[in-house]
Amino acid sequence: NAAAPHIKTGHTLTGLGITPSTAYTVMAWVSFASTAGDNMIFGQDGGVANGGNSLHHGTRNGQLHSGHWGDDIGPDQGQNFAPGSAWRHVAYTNDGAGGVQGLWLDGVNVASGAGGTGGAMDIAQQLFIGSSNNGGSLSGSIDEVKVFDSLLTADEIRAAAIIPEPASLALLALAGSGLLWRRRRAAI
Repeated sequence: NAAAPHIKTGHTLTGLGITPSTAYTVMAWVSFASTAGDNMIFGQDGGVANGGNSLHHGTRNGQLHSGHWGDDIGPDQGQNFAPGSAWRHVAYTNDGAGGVQGLWLDGVNVASGAGGTGGAMDIAQQLFIGSSNNGGSLSGSIDEVKVFDSLLTADEIRAAAIIPEPASLALLALAGSGLLWRRRRAAI
């Protein structure tokens, strides 16, 4: 969706090592302003030739959804997000070898699935953050976007989903200085 707000990464999916047959992990912290329709966190730029499929990871009608070039999983696993929700950590994985995908919420694997892909797959397109060419623009805020060209372990994903607690001395110093520290920012 050319009119959608998004971040152009300047990197193609193949350049990042994200394809239907390679292992990868993408993750981010998100807070949704609206949960209606598609809210894609990761997606592709441009149209896909021959009526093919595109990468689109995010939520569909308030539930996690992995759109993996026609090999979609979700959104029927019951992980509902409310509009104006608190920050949540989401991760999407693909094992590469068997085509097994994973949906992760706050460090917990909430769905896994595998299957074939359908149609043409254009992996030479640029990776978008906050939108996809299927028109699923993110309505909300996003932070700490990470892309890995490998399948992270469950422990690595859990560790990424933990918000570290500041030391009590640092809290006193911040409170005494009158500074306000915001953990999440960067609204799309």
